[in-house]
Amino acid sequence: MMSEILGWIVWGLAALFIVLWGFFTFKRFLKKESINWAICFLIPWGIVSLVITAATDYSKFHLFWMIPLGVLFPLAILCLRLWLYFKEIGSSFKEIGSAFKEIAQQMSQETERQKQLYNNPINYIDANLDDFSHLDRDWYDQTAQEITAETNAQFVADLECPELSQIWQNLRRFVRTLTTENGQYVFVLFNIRGFDENGILVQNMKTVDIETGFSDGSFLTTSNTEGVNMDEDCEGITLNKLPVETTWQELFKSHQEIVTAKTAGSGIIVVPIKTKEEIIAAQIKQHEFRAKAKQAEWDEDDDEYDEDDDEYDEEDDEYDEDDDEH
Repeated sequence: MMSEILGWIVWGLAALFIVLWGFFTFKRFLKKESINWAICFLIPWGIVSLVITAATDYSKFHLFWMIPLGVLFPLAILCLRLWLYFKEIGSSFKEIGSAFKEIAQQMSQETERQKQLYNNPINYIDANLDDFSHLDRDWYDQTAQEITAETNAQFVADLECPELSQIWQNLRRFVRTLTTENGQYVFVLFNIRGFDENGILVQNMKTVDIETGFSDGSFLTTSNTEGVNMDEDCEGITLNKLPVETTWQELFKSHQEIVTAKTAGSGIIVVPIKTKEEIIAAQIKQHEFRAKAKQAEWDEDDDEYDEDDDEYDEEDDEYDEDDDEH
């Protein structure tokens, strides 16, 4: 009799422990405070189940309670944990999918902007840095002064491309140009600063392009745009891209070495570019070269797309033929 009473007491305490443990654990699950509690939960469940079983001499009545308390409920908790786990995985995949979709949309928008740019002619007009208050005026002035002092280059003009400003309205570009006395080297300075909808600066490119034109009609451009400018060499344009942190002095040295190598014993000479009109003409010519390369690239992409469509149509025809046979 005493043994039976003791067994009931042990069972009651164990059941109370189980109920309290389950209540607080379930609250944790609802608040998503700790999913790992489900794993920890299985250990005390097993111990309590053994205690109940031993204390009640394996009574069928208590065994009936042990099954749901010691097995089914922990199993339910484990299933809940797995459900939450896979739900989190699903949310992660959904976020990744949304991110890829956003990137694809941005790439598509950028392609459309480039098509708008390169399917039309461009021009440059005089510009005033006072109209570009979002840009780093000190950088323009200081860099131009350094170039003038160290290379005897002269300021030529401050320019803006209206077409670029119209297409990328949030990245309006102001261009300061200088040339060396012999016209062999043109320095093009531009600062691109982009802001998000909250007015926070998210992009700040300070770029120095050094350009040279040759008698074969081609151009060489050296700039600190490695990893930023995705354009590659094309017919008429050679790009020498160095890391963003490269100083203009290092850019100039690298540019001079390439010019020397290209003109040495080749019969090709440098065509001087000195005036504002010559600088604008050179920019327009390079735009035409780039436009030709871009249009060829887009035509190739369209051809690949058409080929994919043709393959899809062939598969549809085969499917229709199979249907006809049936």
